[in-house]
Amino acid sequence: MAHRILGLDIGKTAARLAIVDKSLRQAALVGYDHEMVVEVPPAEAEAPKLDRHAAFTPGQLEAVKRLMQRNFRPDDVLAVALPSLLCMHRTLAFPFKDDKAIADAVGFELENHIPTPLSDVVVDFVRIGEKDGQTEVLAVAAPRTEVERYLEAYKGLGLEARRLGLQSLAYSALVRHLPEAKTGVTMVVDIGSRATEVLATLEGRPQQVRSFAVGAETVAELFAGQVTSDLPAADLLRQHALLLPEEALENQQERAIAAATRVALQPLLRELRLTLSGWLRRAHRRPDRLLITGGLSQLNGLAEFLERSLDLPVQHIRLGDMPDVQVAEASVLGDRAALAVALALGAGEADPDADVDFRQGELSYEGDFKILRQRLPQLAAFLVVALCLIGIRASLNYRALVTEQEQQRATLQALSKQLTGKPSVDFEGVKKELERPVAVDVASYYPDMSAFRATEEISNIIDKVTEPPDFKPPGGPELAQAPQPPGGDPANLPPPAFRGIPDLGGRPPSVMQGIRARRAAGRVDSEEESPPPIGGSSPVARPTEPPPEQGRGGSPAGDARTAAPGSTDPGAADGPAAAGGAPGAFGGHQIELSTIQIDRQHGTLRGDADTQDALLALQQAVDAHRCFGKVKSSSDRITFERHNDWFKFTLEFEIACPAATAKAAEPGGKGGDKGGAAKAGGDAEEE
Repeated sequence: MAHRILGLDIGKTAARLAIVDKSLRQAALVGYDHEMVVEVPPAEAEAPKLDRHAAFTPGQLEAVKRLMQRNFRPDDVLAVALPSLLCMHRTLAFPFKDDKAIADAVGFELENHIPTPLSDVVVDFVRIGEKDGQTEVLAVAAPRTEVERYLEAYKGLGLEARRLGLQSLAYSALVRHLPEAKTGVTMVVDIGSRATEVLATLEGRPQQVRSFAVGAETVAELFAGQVTSDLPAADLLRQHALLLPEEALENQQERAIAAATRVALQPLLRELRLTLSGWLRRAHRRPDRLLITGGLSQLNGLAEFLERSLDLPVQHIRLGDMPDVQVAEASVLGDRAALAVALALGAGEADPDADVDFRQGELSYEGDFKILRQRLPQLAAFLVVALCLIGIRASLNYRALVTEQEQQRATLQALSKQLTGKPSVDFEGVKKELERPVAVDVASYYPDMSAFRATEEISNIIDKVTEPPDFKPPGGPELAQAPQPPGGDPANLPPPAFRGIPDLGGRPPSVMQGIRARRAAGRVDSEEESPPPIGGSSPVARPTEPPPEQGRGGSPAGDARTAAPGSTDPGAADGPAAAGGAPGAFGGHQIELSTIQIDRQHGTLRGDADTQDALLALQQAVDAHRCFGKVKSSSDRITFERHNDWFKFTLEFEIACPAATAKAAEPGGKGGDKGGAAKAGGDAEEE
């Protein structure tokens, strides 16, 4: 919130007031006012106003009263300053940088440089730089009596000064707001009525101050002593002083007046040269410019005279060049309110190194509490409104956070279901689940049984289903002990036909198995090596009645075979009566497969079976296998072609081997249960 700062300059001829509007980021000059000082004759003045030790004259006090009646508000901040001529200052160096440590030591260090006890002065300091690892400060000591005298004068006017600084240091704030003066070395010279204030700045920071008792009154008295006139000295200097170059003077009278003016300015010129000499010894750098202000600066030709005499650029302070100037008469304001504006700008800055403040300790400002008491209702209302706004904002933020939380929970739930398979709103749990290593079951990517293995198992099952009940494979011990049949070697005796495969003129698989066994034993006839002709009968001569020992399972049906329909084998009997020579004997099932379809998890068999019993036996055998299950079958009777009265079937089953291999059945067992099938499958896997 912006507030107003008033800078008050009480001069001999006028009281000037500058109003600066200070906000959070900038300070703008928004007003200027002045009141001329009219001195009251001594006969009309009251006794207290004739006190020679008073800070201001009665005329000055009256001018300030009229000025403040027009501009002062109860909440305004008032900034004033002491003349530098009343104070003592020294440049000191300390080996530390802490402000508190410097403040504790500056008084004791300054005590060796001032002629008065430390308890009789008010001490403050500003930093001016660092040199050789030490902090240089400008320490200023003001007599406590002078500080109290000025504060009492303001209180007598009903004013409470918030800040009491030093006039020469106050110009540093003004220099920092002037575009052409805030860079380089700038020297400000304020020529007052009784004294002159000098400030040297480097990049807008104060470096050196000096004051001397040479002012407009001194120059006027010297000029009046050389010129004969009835006018007052001040009017005579202002109206008749002449500061022109020698070649511009036209007559002897002008040359005499110009010479008198130069002589009157010699004390001021001498002190300025001493000041420049002291600055050059300290900084080893000439000033870049010299700014003049004060009552005597209005003398015609003074800036040009000082520029020729000091060999420096000299110019007047132009307040209209400052940024953020909102005064209507800023273009004609000139430098008449330079000190008042500098005081207001300095009070608005929070930089302690810009100016000193003599309101310390017992003399500290106490008016802040009065302002707070006056503004208590407004502050309370503002606090209530602020709390309401904070509560509304907190409520809106809470609702937004709740909505965002619900959205995030829904997102987490959907994401967890997608990644882990189960929805969850526990972030840490989902995080741990995702960080856990993934267990990959490599075996699940491979089938439980390959197509070749499944086909082999199906072939074994077909062999068992179509095998006659009394069949024993050739080449066993029974064959070795059998007596020789008359007329030939038993190896030449053809094995009985196998019912699982139709007789197409070749040898059945069981016959080939016997041939391979006899070949391994070296008992194979040359005629047996050559395959029989397709569609013809076997060339091997068979006896009409084989010995009883050659029968299967001790049965007299030694040569009984079930020939496929349409077979031309002369040794085969037609119909079931040929099996073992006994009518109605069972010689095994007949099954022909036309299609075997195996995929990863399913198998399909298509073919022909001579009876429904053959199909049922096949279905039970497949279901008994450890890796086959859920067997389903369908069949239709065949009424044409060579398998007339057979059954065309489709058998479907699932392929899924268990994780653990079941215990095998007893050795030699041929049971059709799951144990026997498991053994058969396990043996095949071991191979």
